[in-house]
Amino acid sequence: MNDHVKLRYAEIRLRLHDLDRLLEQAQTGPLGISEGVRKRAENRMDEMGEVIALSVRSVDVAYAKVATWVDTGRDNANASAGVSAFDPSGPTASLNQRADDVEAYALAVLELAAAACRECAHAILEAVLARSDADRSGLRFRPEAGGPGVSKAVQG
Repeated sequence: MNDHVKLRYAEIRLRLHDLDRLLEQAQTGPLGISEGVRKRAENRMDEMGEVIALSVRSVDVAYAKVATWVDTGRDNANASAGVSAFDPSGPTASLNQRADDVEAYALAVLELAAAACRECAHAILEAVLARSDADRSGLRFRPEAGGPGVSKAVQG
């Protein structure tokens, strides 16, 4: 695996860890969010929104690469290497080209995964803040309103 793939893989692991922590915190419920916590969450959301907006082009490029790979790349990479799986007797140049192609595909998928993590974290923060707003304003479950609120519906 080349260094760029290793670096992106490490980044995804960190993003998933951060996302896991965020989900864990969100499960405790947004009731009682202090103004300091709220401000940090809003700032983080703004920062994520900027990164998401700046990465739209790279995500589009990555999506196109993945789609191309899924449609034709896998078969072409294997055919150009003259193998359907690893063959130690295969031509080295072809095997190296196949490895480069597969690593490029992996990088594109990692870019999409990173973008999905950013979007998910942004959505979680937005949901937590929205629920906090609703809870603070006294919008709770009211049978006369026709059913449970979102938090009651999600709980079961």
